[in-house]
Amino acid sequence: MRELVIKRRKKSDFDIDIDWEERLETIASEDKLNMFSALNAIVILSERSKLSQLFWQYAEPYIEYVSKKQKISKIQSILLAIITEGCADNQKVPTSDIASSLDCSNLTIMKYQQELIDLMKRGFIYFCNRFHPLGYSITPQAMDAFVKDKTFKRQSMAGADGVKLFKYFYTITHRVFEEELSHELMLLEIEQLFKENPSHPYVMAMRKLGLSLQDEIILTQFCRHLVFDGHSNLPAQNYLFLYEDYEKFNGCFGETLANKSPNLISMRLIEPACLDGLQDDETFTLTKLGREELLKEFKIKDSYNHNMFIIENENIKSKLLFFNESTNRQYHELTDLLSEKHFQEILQRLSDKGMRCGFTCLFYGSPGTGKTEMALQLARLTGRDIMQVNISQLKSKWVGESEKNIKSLFDRYKAWVNNSQNTPILLFNEADAIINKRLTNIDHAADKMENSIQNIILQEMENLNGIMIATTNLEQNFDSAFERRFLYKVRFEKPDALQRQAIWHSMLPQVDTQLIEQLAIKYDFSGGQIENISRKLEIDNILYGNEQSVLKLEQFCQDEVLSRRNTRPIGFLNN
Repeated sequence: MRELVIKRRKKSDFDIDIDWEERLETIASEDKLNMFSALNAIVILSERSKLSQLFWQYAEPYIEYVSKKQKISKIQSILLAIITEGCADNQKVPTSDIASSLDCSNLTIMKYQQELIDLMKRGFIYFCNRFHPLGYSITPQAMDAFVKDKTFKRQSMAGADGVKLFKYFYTITHRVFEEELSHELMLLEIEQLFKENPSHPYVMAMRKLGLSLQDEIILTQFCRHLVFDGHSNLPAQNYLFLYEDYEKFNGCFGETLANKSPNLISMRLIEPACLDGLQDDETFTLTKLGREELLKEFKIKDSYNHNMFIIENENIKSKLLFFNESTNRQYHELTDLLSEKHFQEILQRLSDKGMRCGFTCLFYGSPGTGKTEMALQLARLTGRDIMQVNISQLKSKWVGESEKNIKSLFDRYKAWVNNSQNTPILLFNEADAIINKRLTNIDHAADKMENSIQNIILQEMENLNGIMIATTNLEQNFDSAFERRFLYKVRFEKPDALQRQAIWHSMLPQVDTQLIEQLAIKYDFSGGQIENISRKLEIDNILYGNEQSVLKLEQFCQDEVLSRRNTRPIGFLNN
């Protein structure tokens, strides 16, 4: 960048309050002009400059570089540089800090409010007024472009499939909830989302209704919750924040609908929810008509009662797993199999040979040995969402409409598979209640119903077009019919001393190696138990500090084995 530094002038030409020579020398030491060096030069030259004529004269080459590179105005280039500098230590940059940096009044900066709004519209920055400090921040996507010295281009939302459209919608509305996006900008972004996907079945069906954009947003919020979470009933707080003046309604959603969205009720798209036989005026639900008209592609016929929920792959955190040689081999085999490239090739090969294309996996073994975590990591590594079934709530509904609930569950999974780019995983966690041995010589209606449920699941597994994983702790109770239908069966053993040592080290790297080795030998813990102790240690660390926490490690281990100590039975005393 040395060649870009303006020729040094006589001392009398400089502002006596600012050492421009020193600043120019600092900039001249840079090797090369790129986004970061140009932004840095603008920050250095702008400090206390009051945007004077001399500042513009010296900063012109760097402002010009940023302006042309990012296709923004020159004043936006200056504002962007100051905000980027302020975000270097994860801080927000309020308007007052921009003014202070330039040694200008707040009113001077307020003149450029529209420039800041334009930067937000284009996705360079966002404003957060939910957490302290309040102010502007660079979006991660823009920062990534600056690091790579590239022109920032906002990600296109065009071509979204059934699931992706609602994911984009959630991303936008969640920023509103976090107060990182104004109501005005939300309207612009969601309108852009719908415009970029005019042929999407949901968008086409919704746009035929002739609703206002605000009504479309509220309606889509209902549909998103139903598609993602299986919730058709939503209390007011779940979407009142999507109104610009929602605080005026004091949490009364009925009043909000009456004042803001009468069409949603009059068109029988939304109605008051019925909870425990009574109408709830602060909770509304998507009507059957609304589900059938708007969500045909998902084949949603009835209101789901929280019997399953979605875990998105991008929300699954990476975690080290420690298994024995056999389990580890199968883990890597399944990772390779479920990678999208191999998965599609395998499906095609099986289909060509007339073989079943469903993949069913059983993870069985002792509690706390990593069965659920393996399912999560497989989803993360292969880019798949998980539809996790709530077994306990399904079990509670097995009287009366249990067969219908199970059939609806698999129907919803099939619809999700058909509308997903990557086949999601259907996870039956702790599935002991549904894959145990079927009863024989039964007389009770409840027992007959349980057998009927299992027969439905067996048939669905036979016809599965997707990926199903079931986990269980009670392998001795397997029904042979279920055992045959699981293509992959992975046994999870409790870790040996060396594996326990590795788990201890991964979770407590700050603890002395010798102490870790002693604990691994002394305590026959599962990975889940070691994680419990690590969490306790972390909590104790926050409360009392490192040294005292380590001293308590032995106590935490003793507490973890409390349930296995021999205790006298509670009840009648022995004579």
